[in-house]
Amino acid sequence: MSAGLQIPLNKLPEWSLWLDQAAQRERIPHAQMLVCEDGGIAWPLALDYLHRLLCAAPSALGACKTCPSCIQLANLAHPDVHWIIPVVGGEGRGDDEDSSAPFLADFRRFLLDNPQPLANDWVELLGGKQKVVQISVKESARIQRLLSLKSHGGGFKVVVIWMPERLNDSAANKLLKLIEEPQDRTLLLFISHDEQSVIATIRSRCQVHYARPLGSSILIDGLMGLGIPADQAELLAELSGGQPGQAVMLHRNRDALREPLQWFVTFMRLVYKKDLLALLAFAESLAKEPREQQKQWIQVSAQLLSQLLRMRHGALKNSLFSWFPDVSFQPEALAGLIDETRHREIQDLLQSALADIQRNINSRIVLSDLGLQFMRLFAERR
Repeated sequence: MSAGLQIPLNKLPEWSLWLDQAAQRERIPHAQMLVCEDGGIAWPLALDYLHRLLCAAPSALGACKTCPSCIQLANLAHPDVHWIIPVVGGEGRGDDEDSSAPFLADFRRFLLDNPQPLANDWVELLGGKQKVVQISVKESARIQRLLSLKSHGGGFKVVVIWMPERLNDSAANKLLKLIEEPQDRTLLLFISHDEQSVIATIRSRCQVHYARPLGSSILIDGLMGLGIPADQAELLAELSGGQPGQAVMLHRNRDALREPLQWFVTFMRLVYKKDLLALLAFAESLAKEPREQQKQWIQVSAQLLSQLLRMRHGALKNSLFSWFPDVSFQPEALAGLIDETRHREIQDLLQSALADIQRNINSRIVLSDLGLQFMRLFAERR
């Protein structure tokens, strides 16, 4: 198994009933959906659930982890568990073109190395940043074939579908029939990072479970288990919003934060100086970056502004700027301008902009409007 960040699920008591359901194998809903933020805890929960569901001798403590079924699943190679993942269209081979089958070896290595995977990391691995990455209609037909096969172990047959929000319309509609007319002892387990983008007819037919962000102490302990110093682990836990995959990504790609940090500094200076023309030029330049970069800038900006509010009240000594002393900025000065009311308005503006970008609304318009709203907000006297 991966040597990546490990979170003890027994420290998440809210999930005990759901996990016990799998061990007892009673009233297993045919279609279930785990919803979490990108890089959240859904994948570890899903795999623990499947271990208990398929284990030869589960106990009150969970799966035995030593039977053939557990060993196969630990290697993501269980014959009764099938993985459906979004891929780049037209880059499969033969009859499997547009399906995830040719990519499964890559996916197994990816998931074993990234226990709390980020969607963007998978897209990047596929080389699909500028391409359509989706789950095609051929995948629905493949799911139907897989579930019609006889179970190797005589138990449940499982299909795990990562990012059902990337199902194209034809695939989603074809999959509906499988959900509405389930075969005996089968499980469709969806893992979503954007529930509202999952077609409503599928979402409404699933039992939905929400994986909340991890508590700071749990995530900090996990990060320190990787050898990360306590002060850095605390900062990573805060910046990631309690999502372990995000925290690991930030640690691995610390230098990648420099660019959104510099964008934040430029943006705030233009807002404060009320330089409208330069602000619009900044928005147009940022709009040319990949959407994932735009989203990261908004998320980093939101975290930075929250840190500055805490600095204002003496609840935080350091911010992300402490990692990059060469970035010229005085966070204390900006912290003095952010009170609770302004902070709430700022966060609402950033979350609204993030939602618009996720809905593929024109980025130049979204970012220009965000700058104008910030300019208005900081021009008002409190």
